[in-house]
This record gives sequence, structure tokens and C-alpha cells, in this order.
Amino acid sequence: MIRGDIKEEAKRIVDKRNKERDRFFKDFVHLVEKYDNFFVFIHCNPDGDCLGAAFGFKAIIESNFLRKTVRVIGEDGGLFPWLEKKFDNLVNISFDLSQSMALIVDVGNRARIQKFDKYFEQAKTKFGAIVKVDHHGVFSDFAVDLNWDDPTYSATCEQIVQIVDYYGWMMNKEAATFLYLGMCTDGGRFLYESVLPRSLILAAKTWRSGAQKDLIHDKLTYRTWDSIKVSNYLLNHCKKTDNVIWFYLTKDIQKKLGLSDGRGLVNTFSNIEDHWCWILFSDTSEGMVKCDFRSRDVSVRDLAIKYGGGGHINAAGASISDPKLIKNIIEDADAMVRRAKNQKIISEKQESSSRFNEMKRKQEEDLYLSHYEEILSSAKDFLDKKKLYDFDSLESRNKRTLDLMEKERKQREKEALKKQKSRIRRDDTPEDIKRMREQQTYNENKVTIEELYFQKSHEKLEFDKYVPFIEETIVNILTAPPNEVKNPSELKGYLKKNKVGGDLAIGVIDALIARVKLDGS
Repeated sequence: MIRGDIKEEAKRIVDKRNKERDRFFKDFVHLVEKYDNFFVFIHCNPDGDCLGAAFGFKAIIESNFLRKTVRVIGEDGGLFPWLEKKFDNLVNISFDLSQSMALIVDVGNRARIQKFDKYFEQAKTKFGAIVKVDHHGVFSDFAVDLNWDDPTYSATCEQIVQIVDYYGWMMNKEAATFLYLGMCTDGGRFLYESVLPRSLILAAKTWRSGAQKDLIHDKLTYRTWDSIKVSNYLLNHCKKTDNVIWFYLTKDIQKKLGLSDGRGLVNTFSNIEDHWCWILFSDTSEGMVKCDFRSRDVSVRDLAIKYGGGGHINAAGASISDPKLIKNIIEDADAMVRRAKNQKIISEKQESSSRFNEMKRKQEEDLYLSHYEEILSSAKDFLDKKKLYDFDSLESRNKRTLDLMEKERKQREKEALKKQKSRIRRDDTPEDIKRMREQQTYNENKVTIEELYFQKSHEKLEFDKYVPFIEETIVNILTAPPNEVKNPSELKGYLKKNKVGGDLAIGVIDALIARVKLDGS
């Protein structure tokens, strides 16, 4: 695909995303007002963003709309026990769902939605409306009535806060706490590359609404002695390639360490020097092997998708049925990071070369400017030292000058004619007469503006009016091609012939010529 096609495709995607967002904000509020019952669905092994979006939405609706009920369907696996969460999993599927709206948060694949078959396949009635809010940017394999999937948001909780802010709904302390939890966990406490300035603005809105930020910060960083021993074991027994750190947490090791699963342990290997990717494989109670991918400076999303999963650029996951695939995953991950490192080296060399060329150009420019700075500053000093007088406007002085010049020209013509008649002798040849007339013409026309002001009108010239012309002339001379001005002896003729204000510039050059050697190149 050529660059132009890439730009067009990017524009098409952005336009489509904007239309989807605009349609969502236009229609979502009408669905909320229409239905009194809401079912919120989360993904398997929910994280802070998924739980935060679900229970944050529940608190928002129930605090802003009376007589509306929100049920969160699923299980959290005991995650975040310090936050009160109530699930509603005992709803009879014979319940009339046609008068209810389903909201699916932080997930786009039906296989990863908890209780999907029960409520979407086995139920006797269909939901009146199905809405999805997600930030993974994946194509959903189930039908929805309204969708907002925007991967530019680092967390689905950011999108929920954006909805609340757009409609001007109230955000109570409970909702703010859940939503801030999701932003902190999916955004890596605002350290991941996916975090934008918008993320901080939306987080600030939860702070203003009373989010228990201190509780969240303390609990997310809190470690028990047993957790430290687990981390120590993982670091001592992990395996490494040139680019990847990984560990397989089997059932036996889980039992040995007193663990029920590997939730949250993948970050034990985060940001270790030279290793851009770290992976934790852990056996699950369903007989699968859960794969947690994390990275920096390289995307692990495509790797997760290859093995049936998905996620974000730097955080993704998948599940495999055969542990033998672990070897293939490690090989793919190592090759992926190796390619990324090589590309980074190439990019850094190109950037370094570009910076070197820019630095060299800047040095040459500074040298050029410093070489001629003295000339320009001397010209300014010369002009500044001239005593200035108040005169009429430049236009009136020019008119007076032209009148004086015309008067003097006529006077010179009379005198020249008189001298010519007196000088021509009978024995002068036509060539002698022609030469004398040319000399007379030269003498009559060499009177300059300075001479007119200083000798005839006895007025001193107001130099500041001509500063722009003089400076322009000097700069032009300094940068003039050599074939125009090769040495100082040609300078005055060039000025007088080609430059506005040239006569005045000659005076400036004469004042500087003793200390500045002009270079025409």
C-alpha cells in the first residue's frame, strides 16, 4: 500500500469512528430513558477496567434515575475484595428481557462474555436493545443495536466518564471510585503509552466527584510478605531468551506457592533491561493455559490474536489448550522483538543522521551570521551616532529636493552653455568639441543627494528614514554573486547603479571600509 493510500485509509477509519461516536451520543440517552431494567455483561477473568466500567455505570444510572435497576452479570474471581460489588446471577432466563437493555463493556468477542449463552442464546425473549462500549477496536462477532468502540481511549472507564460528562449526569462517590479504578489499572497508573492528556482530564473529573484515590493507590501498590516470596520465586526460576522473559505457572507450582491462579503476576517481570516482552503462562481450572502478554516499545496484540486472544498494544492475553504451543509462542515473541529492535536501530541511525545534518547546517548558519554581524552592527552604530533633526515628512522633503534639483539643473545648463561658447575655439576639431561636452555633462550630473542637502540647501539628512534601504543594500552586497561585485573598487558603481538608497550606502561603506574587508561571495 502506498503512502497516499495509507493516509486515505487512516482518514476513513477516523471518519467512521467519529460517526459511530456521534451516533452513540445521540441515541444512547434515549435508550436509557426508554428502559427501566439494565443488564451489564463483563468478560471472563475481569480486570479493574471491566469491573470499574460495569459497577461505575450501575452507580451512575441508579443515582441519576429513580426506579431504574441495573444488574451486573458474572463473577470477579475475588478480585478487589476491598470494594463492595454485588452481582445478580440468579435472574431466571424466563424473565421478559424485551423490556430491558443489555450493556456489554470492555469486551468484543462473545466467547469471552460471561453468561453469554444463557442470556443471549437460551433466553425465551430477546433484549429490547443491545449496546456495547469497548476500547479494543475489534470486530464484534455478535449483533448490537448501538456500538462505541474507540481504541484511542486507554480504558473503557474513560468512555463511561465521557458519557457522564456529555449528558451532564451526576457522578457520586461510589461511581467515581469504580471508574478511577479502571483508569488506573488499564492505564498502568497513567504510565502506559495509551494514556493521553484526555485521560488525565477525565481522571480529574472522578477526583472532583469524590473518588477514593488514596484507597485505590494504596491497595494497588500494597504487597504482603507472601506475595513478595512469590515474586522472588518467579524471578529466580523464570526463563529468558535474548528478548523475552517468561514463566510457566503450572498447577503444581501454584499449589506449592499457595496460589489459585496467576492473576496479576505477569508484571513481576516488567521493564527488565533488554527484554521488551514478558509472558506468564498459567494453568486454569478449566484445563486451559492462560497467556498474559506484556511489552514495551513493541506491540503484543498481534501475537495474542494469532493464538486466539486479543487486547491492547502493550497488554494482551489469550488461552491455549495445548501447553506444547508455549514453545511456538516464545519463538514468535522473540522474533517479533528482534525485528522491532532492528527497526529501532535503523530509525535511530536515520534520526541521528538527520540531527547531525541539522546541527551542521545550524553551525554554518551561525558562522555566516557572526561573520557579518560586525558589519551590520557597525552600520547601525554609524547611523545611531548621526545627530537627527526634525524635518517635515519624507514626501515634502522629496518634493523640495526635486524642486531644488530642477532649479540647479537649469542653472547648470545655462552656465554650461555659456562656458561652452567661450571655450570652443575655431581650431577645435569636432572630436575635441564632443569630448569637452561629454566631460561637461559628467561634471554637471555628478552632484549627489548629499551634496544637494549639505552644500545647497544647508540641511542635514535625516538618516533614520533611509536605514531600511541602507541595511537592505549592505545585506544584498554581502550575498551578491561574485560576477556582480568582485572587489571594493566596483562596489560604489554597483550601489549607485542598482540599489535604492545607494548614494547613502556609499557613505556608510566609506565609514566602514577602514575596518571591514568586504567579501562579495
